[in-house]
Amino acid sequence: MGRGFRWGASSSCCLSLHGLCGRSPVQSADRVSGLLPVGTPGGINSGFDGIPAGSGTVRLGSYIVHLDAGTYRLWRMAFAVPERDRLVAWAHSAGLADAEQQIAELESEGLLFEEGPAMPQRMHTMAVRLIGECLGNGTAATPSFHVVGRNGTSLVVNPYLYEILLRSDGATSLALTCQALESAWPPSSAGPSCLEAFCRALPELVRNEVVILDAV
Repeated sequence: MGRGFRWGASSSCCLSLHGLCGRSPVQSADRVSGLLPVGTPGGINSGFDGIPAGSGTVRLGSYIVHLDAGTYRLWRMAFAVPERDRLVAWAHSAGLADAEQQIAELESEGLLFEEGPAMPQRMHTMAVRLIGECLGNGTAATPSFHVVGRNGTSLVVNPYLYEILLRSDGATSLALTCQALESAWPPSSAGPSCLEAFCRALPELVRNEVVILDAV
């Protein structure tokens, strides 16, 4: 187990699936892929039952993970500063040593992973938990549904993505959720699968505190 790890049992934008909102959730070419945090933050704690004072706690699936304070701060900052270079620069400015090594250890322990083509495959062992608020589409018949993240950002999504969000319980793998929903949806034109399309929207949903990722 890497340094700092201790385990115990335990502004409006439009995102779409299959193009319904008129704008694809695919990242723009100039957007640098970043790191996505995995797990539920548990904060810095005073120490109890053998847990070091001042350690940071993360729930990762059925485990409780305890990180040293510096590593926990770095992990939490990845929610707001996902680009690896910027995250390292922030760590250095905050006086955190060996940021590159700590990021590598967080990746090794499954608490961070890099955005990219492999994301859909990883979603077989990851779940999504809704932490924002689903506001519906109002009283008029429209395919535009509204979601608000904890940071106050308003997002507009289509009915398919909205249903995935409503069913994001944090316990069922995203792959299984998409498989079940896709089998019940009407056939669509050729394009990315439900899982692939949702993964393209996932970074923005995480950044705006609409969802968090967890292990299953």
